[in-house]
Amino acid sequence: MAQQIGAAATAGLALPSSQTFATIMQRFLAQVVDALVAFGVFYFAGMQVARRFGGLTDTGFEMTGRPAALAIAITAAVLLAYYVFAEALVGATLGKVAVGIRVVNAQGAVRLSFRQALVRNLLRFVDAQVAYLVGAIVIMVTARRQRLGDLAAGSIVTSHETPRARRVAALIVAAGVAVGGVVASYWLRGMT
Repeated sequence: MAQQIGAAATAGLALPSSQTFATIMQRFLAQVVDALVAFGVFYFAGMQVARRFGGLTDTGFEMTGRPAALAIAITAAVLLAYYVFAEALVGATLGKVAVGIRVVNAQGAVRLSFRQALVRNLLRFVDAQVAYLVGAIVIMVTARRQRLGDLAAGSIVTSHETPRARRVAALIVAAGVAVGGVVASYWLRGMT
């Protein structure tokens, strides 16, 4: 059955010979770097919501109910925009640049349409279930190493020759977003 799914996903589509599919480890490492961005965004959003609705603590914030849902919704919206715009405009998030992979359309062209990037990333919420186990299983059973979002959007993730300086810069920027989210939150907290 897994071979049938993989064969169906690749029927009639050939990857240009200069490209190779990203490994599951490359995709995992990219996700770890992008988690730095997610942390910075979540911390900043959480602190701002906690400032407004209560929940600030000496070490950060603690919220339940509607304030917590609001912080999560803001974070999800910002991260969705981050993934969609980064992948549609340059084919890669900071994590993908740091690891040396990029998202391309299924025919191997570098640019995804905004629609493809949106579909791919809306399905990230399904692929991410059980710590990305759903996505990992689908990647392992498809011939082109596609997760559900890739299959629905007509995209693939490929290895990409990325200069070392660009990889390091992407990692530094992602770490800067994480640190910046915390620092900006405390700076704004001190202003009130």
